Amino acid sequence: MQKNNFGLKDPEYVLAKELINEEYFVDAIKILQKLHKNNSSSQALKFELALAWATSGIAVDRAEKYFKKLIKDDGRLSDISRIELARILLCKKNYNEARDNLEIASKNKKLMLYALSELFYLALREEKYEEAKSLYNIIKYDDNYWTSVRKTQIETYLNYKLGKIDSNNNFDNYYFGSQLLNYSDDRAIEHIKLHLDEDDDKQVHSTYLEDTNIEKLYEESKTRITSINPSVICVVDKYILDFDKPIGIIKNEETDVVSVVTIPNTYDILSIYPVYNYKTRVKKRN
Repeated sequence: MQKNNFGLKDPEYVLAKELINEEYFVDAIKILQKLHKNNSSSQALKFELALAWATSGIAVDRAEKYFKKLIKDDGRLSDISRIELARILLCKKNYNEARDNLEIASKNKKLMLYALSELFYLALREEKYEEAKSLYNIIKYDDNYWTSVRKTQIETYLNYKLGKIDSNNNFDNYYFGSQLLNYSDDRAIEHIKLHLDEDDDKQVHSTYLEDTNIEKLYEESKTRITSINPSVICVVDKYILDFDKPIGIIKNEETDVVSVVTIPNTYDILSIYPVYNYKTRVKKRN
């Protein structure tokens, strides 16, 4: 029988949200699925479940269907669902449908900047750089969206694509700019090798296992990403690759997955580093 007593303060729901914050998606999804089974009319549960599927990559196609259902229901979560759906569509290169959803969502004042930021990423993928610049000029004053480092990256990329940067620019101390202006496989490999050692200056710094052959990893990754869609699109493209054995460590936890970061609309690799395998990672019980 359908239950109607679900609330956002439900202990199991709160636990699921905590697990998502800790990046234990498998555990969180199990709880959300159980709650959703007993409260199938809850749009909040449907949305959180879809978001967890999409963010983790565990069930992106199912997430897409759920977001579309929420949009069709035209409830209070329809606009945010349009944005999350568009993020999926962007990765699948379904640009027209993504734009349609984002333009509708951007009319919601509370979500306008979020929608505009995704329209900005879309403009980059469609190589509409003047449009991207106009969108950036709207968003850049809100510190909730991009850090100063990310803004520098965006401005460098836009100026490069708009022809305002040439070979006379000196990017000797700026890796991203150097790779844009004069891409080098050797430079990329040296950058990736930074993950061979610990970095105490970073809160989370993943490292490779000692026997990892970075040159071989680089060549394999460059080949494999050409046959898949990116999992994240922002000012860079990010691909997820899994391997048949552990390749790195994050916080003393082995992982068999890496994130491959490329210059937008290219397969020119900027970085490769170990990340959690969200599809298998579960929280150990005491």
